[in-house]
Amino acid sequence: QCVLEYTRNGEKACFDKYCEYIERDYTDLNANEIWIADNHTLDIISMSPEGKPHRLSLTAYMDAKSGVVVGWNLCDHPCSQSTLLAFRSAVLNGFGIPRGVYFDNGSEFLTHDIAGRGHRKKANWNAEETPPTILSLLDVTMINALVKNAKAKNIERYFYTYKEFISKAFSGYAGGTPSERPEDMSKRVKAGEIPTDREIEELLTVLINGGYNCREYGGKEAKYKGMTKIDVWNESINSDEVIFRD
Repeated sequence: QCVLEYTRNGEKACFDKYCEYIERDYTDLNANEIWIADNHTLDIISMSPEGKPHRLSLTAYMDAKSGVVVGWNLCDHPCSQSTLLAFRSAVLNGFGIPRGVYFDNGSEFLTHDIAGRGHRKKANWNAEETPPTILSLLDVTMINALVKNAKAKNIERYFYTYKEFISKAFSGYAGGTPSERPEDMSKRVKAGEIPTDREIEELLTVLINGGYNCREYGGKEAKYKGMTKIDVWNESINSDEVIFRD
């Protein structure tokens, strides 16, 4: 099977599916130490304010310790503005400010304004001519994922859960691939039987705060067994081991 995967789908597909990997140990991590960010194109066709069917993208931040989705933003296309708006929503949701954020190497994350260019920085880039980044002013450290190592971000599993338990609940569900697309999808789009962007935005808050964040904690720390993700966040953030910044 390994050889078959390699010959048919390439080296990366084979490596992701069959090769060894190292699991991260979150035992010594506390809530709000690291937030993981990523983007996901919704498997839902919705109606834009201009009356055109399209797919929105979700920018989300997840707390690495608890798995809680702390903040998010919907946009037409992933961009640096959506990255900042999602971060802002996490702060306004009452989750505070993390010690660090874990970004991949997308241009929507690695910009001068947010936290710098990371792996995209050129050798001749002169940092002295660039003003301080937004995250540096907040004393937040940026950590960059290795190139072509998307599986290192556990937020990817959240997006799979989002697809299976949230996207499929909408009448505009269109599937992630052509084989997953409902047969009557085209008819429903033409008839206007799809949700509006506003409806998705309103329901998203309920489904994340009251649904996903209240699901059972899926990590491997035995002391949190049977607790919900948000309970784990609360338990960890109130721990005597957490050092609060001024």
